[in-house]
Amino acid sequence: MTVRGSADTALLIQGHQNDLLHEDGRLWSAALAEHAASRSVVAHIAELIRHSRQRQHLVVHGLFVNDGQLPNNAALFRGIASASGVTAGSWGAECLAALAPEADDVVVHKCRESPFVGTPLDLILRQVGVRRLILAGATTSMGIETAARAAADLGYHVVVPEDACADPTPQAHDSSIRHTLPALAGVTATATLLAS
Repeated sequence: MTVRGSADTALLIQGHQNDLLHEDGRLWSAALAEHAASRSVVAHIAELIRHSRQRQHLVVHGLFVNDGQLPNNAALFRGIASASGVTAGSWGAECLAALAPEADDVVVHKCRESPFVGTPLDLILRQVGVRRLILAGATTSMGIETAARAAADLGYHVVVPEDACADPTPQAHDSSIRHTLPALAGVTATATLLAS
């Protein structure tokens, strides 16, 4: 795999797959869709992607893929498996069309909540000298928090544009943004990142 990037910053997007955010998706929920729409999350992520590409920052798509071997130890995995969600090779496992990867982007397939568990993500980021990691997508209280915890443990400077994240429970999003994420990351807004 050839990885291109010329800066110390990468954008990592998660939870932007058809099965989660498209109304025909197997894991779609009205609550998550409403929270994302009310905050223009998809539009904000698209802006961050454009900005990152213009700055030659690495754009990473952390895609959850159900490979048929998900563990049975947690309700999260059992729910994905029982709904046949994000099945490898399916439309549901692909990104929303508006956020689709381009040739120079990196796509990391994960089978756990953390984008670092069982994937080459840390190696890829270190290969191009990434030290600052911007996290966006869904869901705030799960995917974003999990990635922030792992990235902080690995020594990355983490940034979370809170209006580029959504959660099926707005209260969970707010709790993450106000209490958990500030201990792990710089919490900011998309507009602030676009102006930098």
